[in-house]
Amino acid sequence: MKTMSGWLLFAGLSFCVFALSLTGYALADKPELQVLYNFTSGSDGYAPVSTLVVDKAGNLYGTTFLGGGSSIICPSGCGTVFKLSAPSSRDGAWKETVLYRFTGGSDGSGPYAGLVFDKVGNLYGTAVGGGTVTCSNGANGCGVVFELSPPAAPGGAWTETVLHTFSGSDGSNPRARLTFDQAGNLYGTAWSGGGGSGCGSAGCGVVFELMAPAAQGGAWTYSVLHSFSQNGSDGFLPESDVIFDQTGNLYGTTTVGGTGNAGGTVFELETPTWTETILYTFPIAKTGDSGPAAGVIFDQAGNLYGTTEGGGTSDEGTVFELTPSGGAWTESVLFNGAAPASGFRGDLIFDQSNLYGTAAGSRIAGALFRLQDQAGTWKEAEFDLFGAPGPSGSGAGLAFGKFGALYGTAGGGTSLNCRGGCGTVFGVIP
Repeated sequence: MKTMSGWLLFAGLSFCVFALSLTGYALADKPELQVLYNFTSGSDGYAPVSTLVVDKAGNLYGTTFLGGGSSIICPSGCGTVFKLSAPSSRDGAWKETVLYRFTGGSDGSGPYAGLVFDKVGNLYGTAVGGGTVTCSNGANGCGVVFELSPPAAPGGAWTETVLHTFSGSDGSNPRARLTFDQAGNLYGTAWSGGGGSGCGSAGCGVVFELMAPAAQGGAWTYSVLHSFSQNGSDGFLPESDVIFDQTGNLYGTTTVGGTGNAGGTVFELETPTWTETILYTFPIAKTGDSGPAAGVIFDQAGNLYGTTEGGGTSDEGTVFELTPSGGAWTESVLFNGAAPASGFRGDLIFDQSNLYGTAAGSRIAGALFRLQDQAGTWKEAEFDLFGAPGPSGSGAGLAFGKFGALYGTAGGGTSLNCRGGCGTVFGVIP
């Protein structure tokens, strides 16, 4: 196990194409919550559950898990990739465009995770189902990794290319955002599948790499870096993305497992052999699940930050910090959730002195929060509850974007086509 120093938290997330100074960023005392788009469950999609990604012009890109048009395979639609074009002024209207509608066949279905850009503007993501292999979990396929390439001329169609089709033995049901390394290779997790033991034929999940082709248009090379096992020490069923430290080691979380098959883990895979070390095991919460569903991020001192869906003093989730010392990592709970602001599922982001995230809560609740570092102690600086008919129950992370705002996706909304709304994209304007 190696410790880190001076490592930036955004390392390994993607080749970022949106430059933004985070120095001194903070929400205003009374930030303005704006609903930028209400999904309708029609051809535009519905159920946006992923973190957004922002391009250099401030446009937003994301996925919807369902919608886009019904089919025999997906009566509610197989999901979409969408773009929200940014207005020239903060009071202007955002325009939604569907870049791709999944069919549920070989192209995939149910894009659960967010997207990442490469250096030239292609988008990459995962879909939990679809593909060409029937999975033991009964889904319509084991899932895919895909690339979307922009059109040569404005207004043209984006082109999907499947980079890898999961077979079950090499992973299945990928639910996490991908991560680039400096060489342009992709890394991610699959929630199930793999060759690990203890989870039956469905498998316990994997960490994988897709090595970029030497020549444009060539095939990507897939390899499993680690197969998780339910063996009383390893974690299993990972939903999180992975990040790099400055020496190329990977870090992520599992929703369950650890010592005694407990409440999930934070793990490290050390390059070049990708040997796993469990950095921390979460205790099982009263509800039977602590569940760190989101990934972790670094601060500049090498500490890790993340969230859990359960556990804590109220058994309703936590925001935590892991600090390395003498080869061990010590957990500190920075914030304990409480209904209706509970159930933290999204990745955290931060500027130099603030942590930002979302709380899933119940179907009609949820929140956006800011924790501020005050002389080494993290304090609740702001907690803004969602509520009908606006956004509700966000399980995705946030993104910094145009106009100095925070952007995210959530449930709720004004459409009557879905009970409780079909989902929203929102912005919080400072």
